[in-house]
Amino acid sequence: MKTLDRKSQNVISKDWLSEFPDFKQYKPMLLIRRNGPVLCGFDLRTTSSKEDYEPTFFIHGLMIEAAPVMSMGSVFTSLTDKGARDYVRICSHEKDFRDASLRIKKSISPLQKASLSLYELIEFIKKQESYKYYSSYEFEIIILLLFYYGKVDKAEKELENALSIISRWDNSTWLIRFLGVKGWERKMRNLMNKDTLQENINKEIVKYKLEEFIDYRLIDNK
Repeated sequence: MKTLDRKSQNVISKDWLSEFPDFKQYKPMLLIRRNGPVLCGFDLRTTSSKEDYEPTFFIHGLMIEAAPVMSMGSVFTSLTDKGARDYVRICSHEKDFRDASLRIKKSISPLQKASLSLYELIEFIKKQESYKYYSSYEFEIIILLLFYYGKVDKAEKELENALSIISRWDNSTWLIRFLGVKGWERKMRNLMNKDTLQENINKEIVKYKLEEFIDYRLIDNK
């Protein structure tokens, strides 16, 4: 494989699906799986040179109306054994992709399996600590997941924790400049309504044409 044409993209996607059979090709180089109100996926994003790609795992919440393109707001990129970002050369894909898939399997376990529990997902998101990079997206997913599954007290506790962290962010960050702490809290409280969340989920399913995708749901085991 020397060039990244449409045929090569489909071959790469098929090879990755052989390692992650619970996922389904959404577009070339983009694989997803639905677990209730979230999508888990692999974005096999190519670099600007088109000579290699970077396997990236992401979580997309369906509970918030997003842009026409999936937000991929919670992103996890695996590392090589030497601690470098994990790229696969197009020309050596057949030889190297399995090793790359093993590294990312180890990194995202247990999210690679379809039988995913609510708290496994939440714990994985928390471990990414993306709030350190001034992202509120993970706070939003965790709070709304807990509320959607009836864990109202836990959702409130997570909201209080998020507000405490966000209130210490620099004034130059996007959220503080354009929403502010109070504005973000209002946004979240408006979303913390079961009918609103379900309506958003239904709209997002139609928007992204996910009706034919199996819903593996989330296991609520606590």
